[in-house]
Amino acid sequence: MTRHRIVEMTVQIIAESGVDAVTFESVAERAGLTRGGIVYHYATRALLVEAARDHLARTVHDELVAALGVPGGDTDPHRAVRALLASIASPSSRPSLQMLISQFGPGAALGALREPLGLPAGRSAEELDDQDIRTSLALLAADGLLQYQATSTEPLDEETFGRLVAGIERSLGDDGSPAS
Repeated sequence: MTRHRIVEMTVQIIAESGVDAVTFESVAERAGLTRGGIVYHYATRALLVEAARDHLARTVHDELVAALGVPGGDTDPHRAVRALLASIASPSSRPSLQMLISQFGPGAALGALREPLGLPAGRSAEELDDQDIRTSLALLAADGLLQYQATSTEPLDEETFGRLVAGIERSLGDDGSPAS
């Protein structure tokens, strides 16, 4: 329970002030522990920050699996991208993913999304059909939109963000065929 509280407090500090604000002292104060209590569980700051990143990645993963309604990998990528779009369209479901991207880079977010989205690794061009290409483009567009929102000094307003998400979803088509 103590380790979990330490990680949660670390994530709060990252959310409020960024990863650079994470120190043993700041986490100890927030968690109501001593510096030694933090060091006992996380010997280095790097391990503490890594635990916070992993916690955020698990949160993003769990949110996406919940949006899919099935365990990760048990759905086709086209449906999974639609679930991702539905998830990011809601302001309340975006913070974990945006924080993961802004604080730890897009690689951390993509790692958290690969398994629940059922994303294949290293497929050749011959293995991609038109639906795979549309799905991949929609995923890239959604990822870029989230990265922009997470890192921009002037993020998009909710109406514009919602319209862009709807446009990405329309690009997928209803049944794998392009929207007209």
